Amino acid sequence: MLNAETVDKINKLQLLIVSHGGVGSNFIADHLEEHGIKLREQKKRSDHIYRITCHMATKHPNIKIPILYIYGDIVNSMNSQQSRGLLTTNIEKLRMYHNNQNENDPFNYLFQYENFKDCVKLKYPFKTEEIKECFKKLNLNVPIPEIKERSVYHQRPYTKLVQQGVDCYENTVLS
Repeated sequence: MLNAETVDKINKLQLLIVSHGGVGSNFIADHLEEHGIKLREQKKRSDHIYRITCHMATKHPNIKIPILYIYGDIVNSMNSQQSRGLLTTNIEKLRMYHNNQNENDPFNYLFQYENFKDCVKLKYPFKTEEIKECFKKLNLNVPIPEIKERSVYHQRPYTKLVQQGVDCYENTVLS
């Protein structure tokens, strides 16, 4: 669980962005920060608060700022994280404060989705109209970023870890 000092720091921000990883959350965060929205204590991806919240599994009850939850394209997102050496790290972040020990949800992706069900959600791959609606719900008066189509689509065979995830999540709300 997040400690009180960290929650206080979070509540001084304007918005939190949370995802299971590999779904363009850094793209959206960078765009919002370029337009004056405070998402991190320091404007960089290595910011301490951002690093501990970007893949958290549960919403802390004392967080009072809006949260944008980004999810989707589970096969390509897992492969993207794997190719960048981030998949294991991001899965461990999701398990850090809660390991639900569910064989049907071994990486806590569905658990995370359920925990952020009351937040504004944005599904990846992004669509302009969905981003507009999302920004409207969050009262963000910023331009819509230029959306580029994913340039890499990963093909089988997948690594053992990715295949385990694909077997669990491919036909869920996350795909």
